[in-house]
Amino acid sequence: MMKFLSILFLALTAVVGVYAEETPSKKNFVEVGGVMMQDLGDRDDLTYWGGGLSLGRYFTPIWGVSVEGKLGTRHKKNEYGETDAVLGFIGVNGHAKVSELFMPNSILEIEPTVGIGYSWETEDYVDHDDHRWDEKSTSHFIVPKVGVNVALNLTKSRNLQFIVTPELAFYKHKDLKNDGGTYLNVNAKLRLTF
Repeated sequence: MMKFLSILFLALTAVVGVYAEETPSKKNFVEVGGVMMQDLGDRDDLTYWGGGLSLGRYFTPIWGVSVEGKLGTRHKKNEYGETDAVLGFIGVNGHAKVSELFMPNSILEIEPTVGIGYSWETEDYVDHDDHRWDEKSTSHFIVPKVGVNVALNLTKSRNLQFIVTPELAFYKHKDLKNDGGTYLNVNAKLRLTF
């Protein structure tokens, strides 16, 4: 599935590249906002809430690249004990602002993204009965992901945007072949382009 989506994204980028000339005004951007990361698999009761920061650059009016970091936390309590956890992510994304082909200078922009990164999860579990069992663990993952930025331009110059980004992230344990899970990440962020 990920291979198919990557090939589709590359094909779309190649087609878009034909229409995208080099732009004299290179566009750097910074994004900051909140994120919700929800496990969609066996551990669907796990939801992380946190924030993120991205730095990027558009090389043409359509094609861009960014580096991003996210950090989320969760607290889970049941009859057996409590778990506090932190989920971190750092990665690279490719952007294709396809709305420039169909609706240039619109108030709304659509931008598919494909990325890959490294993630870690640290959990601290404490047993409720007598607090004698305290376990800490850290897991490491390789995370390919796909998503779409839906951006609302807040200024006429299109330099400030409010963006909502739903994305699927496929967490693969770096040492185990079929371990990990699929997460739905929903980002709400502001982008400043300069």
